Amino acid sequence: MTRKFCIIIPVYNAAETIVPCLESIKAQHFDNLSVIVVDDGSTDDSSAIIAQHTEADSRFKLLRKENGGLSDARNYGIERADADYLMFVDADDELVEGTLNSLSDILDQHPDYDILEFGVSGHKPLTLEDREYVSPLDYWLQAEAYMHSYAWNKVYRSQLFSTVRYPKGVVFEDIATLPLLIRQAKKIATTSRGCYFYRPNPKGITHTAGGEEWRMLLDHNLKALEWAYDGSDAGMVNYMHVVDCQIMVTELTGDKPRLRKRHVRLSPLSPIHKLKAVAIMLFGMDIVCQTNRFFRKILPRRQ
Repeated sequence: MTRKFCIIIPVYNAAETIVPCLESIKAQHFDNLSVIVVDDGSTDDSSAIIAQHTEADSRFKLLRKENGGLSDARNYGIERADADYLMFVDADDELVEGTLNSLSDILDQHPDYDILEFGVSGHKPLTLEDREYVSPLDYWLQAEAYMHSYAWNKVYRSQLFSTVRYPKGVVFEDIATLPLLIRQAKKIATTSRGCYFYRPNPKGITHTAGGEEWRMLLDHNLKALEWAYDGSDAGMVNYMHVVDCQIMVTELTGDKPRLRKRHVRLSPLSPIHKLKAVAIMLFGMDIVCQTNRFFRKILPRRQ
């Protein structure tokens, strides 16, 4: 039994990129599909272009709303979706040909999967193994899901969103939301089949984030760490990932660290993380963060 998919595409002033995105979905040749395109108050020709390229395809529906941001646009689509599974595609990205059929085949064979993550090509390549996780914590830590917590390279059982929405008024909202979703999931899987093509946006938050945005990212990571720190080797690696985030926040803002020092075993860590962990054990988190800030004023990071 092929279950229905709904793809939600949030759009804001995407006239220059939306056509390849739409055409990649139209080319999927997958009928049990609805596509909700949410124009989040665009001031360019996005809506007209979307209407022109989708009017002959009954799977597409264009909805217009006042500007509320990425999270609000996704939530708007979620609340109007009627499907077994939800997916998200950003307006400057694409789905590689055949992806929906591949993912649908897997879910037909494994109807117990609540989340299915697939690979990424383009600027952020991500290759995944065919693997199942019955523990959300194992998925978060062993698959290092915190490193690719994107909304868009996953299929979600729609019921997971019955009580979950993307937080409005923040950035890096994906990493705030994925832990809420996976903690409801009974089984999560990754697959080597299918592919999401990611195209970098030089005006996007990843490239333009400053101190306030990094503070928000640290907030999300600290909340996830409260749940995810389990003392395992993978937990050590995750903790040092949050250390990196804390160091960057202090570098950009001068804030005193909010991440508390925890016991860390060195054996599972990369060489650079071993050095950071030893420095934190010897001198403390605040000294390490402030020392890094001092040196970055002399030797700024390469842009």
